[in-house]
Amino acid sequence: MSRYFKKSKKWKLLSSTNPDKKYLIETLEFQHIGTGTLLTAHAYRGSEMKKCLEDYFAALQSGGPDKLVAFIGHNGLMDTSPTLPEQTKTAKKQTPTIVLCCISDRYFAPHFQRYQANPLLLTSQLMYPGSFILHDAIEVWLKNGKPDDYLQAAAAAYAKNQKISTKAAKTIFSLGL
Repeated sequence: MSRYFKKSKKWKLLSSTNPDKKYLIETLEFQHIGTGTLLTAHAYRGSEMKKCLEDYFAALQSGGPDKLVAFIGHNGLMDTSPTLPEQTKTAKKQTPTIVLCCISDRYFAPHFQRYQANPLLLTSQLMYPGSFILHDAIEVWLKNGKPDDYLQAAAAAYAKNQKISTKAAKTIFSLGL
């Protein structure tokens, strides 16, 4: 993620730190040039997928409609069962989320109602979860895009990167619940 967003003309890198050497490789802070929106990206060690998933679901629970929470990378739910945060009575915020990993609609969607998440973009097949997809999907979110806009942006980005047709790329993504 760091290389793609660092090269983007739409995002400015504010900081790069390593606050937790046990779980995290790096934490990056970016600011969107046009809107001032802040983006925090945590790069977890591959061996710490369980902790990564636990933190993702905790972020969903504590988010809100104005905070996009994204997961991008390996679908750790295929391999491990994280300890999920308890559902709280305050989980009513409809936190928007994007999950870019293999078959995220099947593995992640069952948890969304528990945390009152609003899935904007998921995947329905095995895929390469490049940060270029998230980059373009965030642009749609910043413009209050419609569901089909997320699918179109993701498919166009994926098609370009993988050198396939946009029509074929569209079959990889789903629009949540």
